[in-house]
Amino acid sequence: MSNILSPEDISRFLEVEPETIGNCWTWKLFDHSTESFLFLSIYYEIEHRDKTGNLVSVQTKFGYFELHNFNRIVLFEPNEISFVQFNDEKINCLIVGKNCTCSLYSNIDRELVRSNMTEIDPAFLLSSLQLALLEEVIS
Repeated sequence: MSNILSPEDISRFLEVEPETIGNCWTWKLFDHSTESFLFLSIYYEIEHRDKTGNLVSVQTKFGYFELHNFNRIVLFEPNEISFVQFNDEKINCLIVGKNCTCSLYSNIDRELVRSNMTEIDPAFLLSSLQLALLEEVIS
């Protein structure tokens, strides 16, 4: 887990203590200004069909999101955590904010992220800009 932060590191960043059941840690976040909630759960070392993996899930009043087998967690001060699953060709990223925000980018071509932002279709700008911040960290 060298590229994956410990639950203690995440707790310090979120300023919330998790509930722990077995190999699952759940942080319950609440934003008083918007009355939004977010449950962030991380499952480490899940066994399935002779393989070991991990999973991060987020539940909000707007939906439920999962990312399997993330291989990096990146903290972005002051308030976001990015869970990143990547290989040479694709990036998948689940971003959680302390203020109960959640964004999911799935199956994004790394070549797009490495592109000149002035030359790509505007539909790709948000994902390209957001994930470009990660490209240096995961290269």
